[in-house]
Amino acid sequence: MAEYYEWFRALHLISVLAWAMGLMMVPRFFAYQTEAVPGGDVDLLMQKATDRLMKIILAPAMIAAWIFGLATLTARFSASPPPAWLLVKLGLAALLTGFHFYLVGTRKKLVRGERPHSGRFWRMLNEIPFLVMIAIIILAVLEPF
Repeated sequence: MAEYYEWFRALHLISVLAWAMGLMMVPRFFAYQTEAVPGGDVDLLMQKATDRLMKIILAPAMIAAWIFGLATLTARFSASPPPAWLLVKLGLAALLTGFHFYLVGTRKKLVRGERPHSGRFWRMLNEIPFLVMIAIIILAVLEPF
């Protein structure tokens, strides 16, 4: 398994990049949808765009990120316990996964015409994946502890 480490790592990075970009796009789509007239052209366009993004990019990218991330972990740390920085990184990845499923649940509400939050809320929430990714990258590159 160790001989595939670099491949697992590359595929993990590609998957995480696609997943993170999608996680930053969905709240922006929600902002537009929230500010649109329910059932109007913009609302329906954002519903369609969000649905496609979640099904074609977000869900597969999240699954691939976890599969290749765990494969990378196994290939690198199979003979020793994972270091503390990696456990923190896994916790942050779990946080992003929770955020992903929160967006999935919210999409269903928006399709029903509910508007649980303002456009401003979604624009601010849009920054969460970016901030979490900064922490994850720092942990992965510097391996500080």
